[in-house]
Amino acid sequence: MYSRILIAYDGSDSAPHVLEQALILARSEQAALDIVTVIPRYQGNLRLLGNTGVLEAMADQYRNALDNARDAARAGGVRARVHLREGEADDEVPDLAEELGADLVVIGKRARF
Repeated sequence: MYSRILIAYDGSDSAPHVLEQALILARSEQAALDIVTVIPRYQGNLRLLGNTGVLEAMADQYRNALDNARDAARAGGVRARVHLREGEADDEVPDLAEELGADLVVIGKRARF
């Protein structure tokens, strides 16, 4: 029924539960699984504060969440491709779903780090 599933994953407290359900569905449908995490764009200029490493530290949280989701998928016997995007999730997730030809998009409760 579904051949490609895209899950929007943000690493929030509810995200592992959403991922677990997506993994169950991907296994039962023998579907390809793609996991996306969207890093919001920062609108300010941290260079004015003399600290340019803050943005990288913030991005690391999102990268770690994505790595954890990929590891959970592998542990659950599902091969998953991961995608790291920058922008607004409201724009990036549907754009990626269209690019991939996803049959289903799984989105949990929206949260930010």
